[in-house]
Amino acid sequence: MKCPWIISSPCVPTSKCGKVGSISYSGGKMNMEITCCNTDFCSPPLPSFPGDSGQTNGLMCPTCRSTEYAWCYSSSTIECTGNEQICITESTTTSISSDSASGCATPSVCEAADYTYYDSSTGYYIYMGFYCYPATYSSGETLPSVGNTGTFIWCIVCSSDTDLTCSGLSQKCPANNICASAYRIIHNGGEVSYSIIRSCAPIRKCNVVGSMTVLNTYFTLGVSCCTEDYCTPLIPSPATKSPLLNTIMCKACNSYSSEPCEPDVMFCSGNENRCVTYNVTAGSQTVELHQGCGNKILCDYQGFSVTIGNGYMTLSHNFTCNTATPTKSGFSHLLLSITAIALVLQLFGEKMRS
Repeated sequence: MKCPWIISSPCVPTSKCGKVGSISYSGGKMNMEITCCNTDFCSPPLPSFPGDSGQTNGLMCPTCRSTEYAWCYSSSTIECTGNEQICITESTTTSISSDSASGCATPSVCEAADYTYYDSSTGYYIYMGFYCYPATYSSGETLPSVGNTGTFIWCIVCSSDTDLTCSGLSQKCPANNICASAYRIIHNGGEVSYSIIRSCAPIRKCNVVGSMTVLNTYFTLGVSCCTEDYCTPLIPSPATKSPLLNTIMCKACNSYSSEPCEPDVMFCSGNENRCVTYNVTAGSQTVELHQGCGNKILCDYQGFSVTIGNGYMTLSHNFTCNTATPTKSGFSHLLLSITAIALVLQLFGEKMRS
């Protein structure tokens, strides 16, 4: 029996279009296709799936099926057929139900990656996640890996522009990713503001804390991580800014829009001995630009990107540093100027007394 299921989504990345694939598991088969169109208010064509091949290809995968849970446990194997050459676990979660299946799949299913649909008017959502790993030959030899490999965990995906906490839906992370909170604390005079993005992050991007000063604004920027399903990373207290100047000068300005800012010049302090440009983009649009003094951690880290919303908006925080060593001449000139002023005042005072 065939049970058609059509999801109509207003927007998808072009990279997902034209993907045709299938998943076979014990007792059933799923055929999937993403069709698209690129004009205003257009209707994509209905999927047309290729015929099934019943010819075994010598590969095997663990198999299971659950109509109640987002994860099933395999106790048997299935012989793969046709061009279904990799093993997969498919997990579907909606606002009212969950199901999962493991078996053989075509590589195109993994290439299409995960899918999220959300109807803001009703609150209904569908999340389809795919975890792919190598199939084995009947002889026991393992094929090279295709798509996502390794273990994965589930993490909360959300964001807040006003706090260091947020809540949202869960997401299956890619291999070698864990749950992360990318946070920002801004001190501007006597005011403090907070923002956070929770998502998945590569392990190499975790547990980093850097700082940056732009004139009277002090940024603490960090990424904290944890390694359990649905865990909440701990956010450390920001370090106290050092008032001691370190003789480094940098251009400095803040822009909270796509417009460039006119840089001033500032002296750096503490371990902020690099001139840093901090750029925030939403999709392809620059939404913030900051130039000032930062520490080496930001230069080494370079930045991070996370995908939020329905999976179609990527926020990027990027840090670039001057390749040349920041000049010390300005600080020396300032000291000379202060000394010259002091001498003038001293001579002026002596003249007045005489």
